[in-house]
Amino acid sequence: MTITALLFFGRLWYTRRCPKFLRGGQVRTESLNTYIKTLAESPRVRGFITQYGNQQFKCPPVVVVPSCGSLVAALTYGKNLIEVSSWILVNDFETYRVLRHEFAHVIKAHCEIPGTPHGKEYIQSLKNVSPDTWRKDRHWYPNLDIEEARLKMHPKSKTIINRVR
Repeated sequence: MTITALLFFGRLWYTRRCPKFLRGGQVRTESLNTYIKTLAESPRVRGFITQYGNQQFKCPPVVVVPSCGSLVAALTYGKNLIEVSSWILVNDFETYRVLRHEFAHVIKAHCEIPGTPHGKEYIQSLKNVSPDTWRKDRHWYPNLDIEEARLKMHPKSKTIINRVR
């Protein structure tokens, strides 16, 4: 297991490779960072950033942590860092959905748009990040693979498989 230390807001954050039970069909950290850079280079996102006048945009690093919480697939810390739970990586479709969601938070923070975290201003930035799938990108949806990995990481957590589409 490799550990990379990242100093962030005076706290030490650790990035670990996924636990052994999650290895196999997981998404790699390099592809997560590449996907974020691809989203940042899209014309809609660039236009949205220039509309608010702050063009100096730097993509935040994506860090894989063992877990952000039993029901939290990813977290964004302002415009500086995106943390992704290792248990969501077993499904690439949901992983990229979560990344689009968190990247919309980054864009909102970068443009310094006021409003609640999931309010109408956030929806506006989410529509620019993912114009076709913004309704589905508002949440992550469990499936059997994700639920199995999540319950291995958090054994006392309740099953939420009834949310499956």
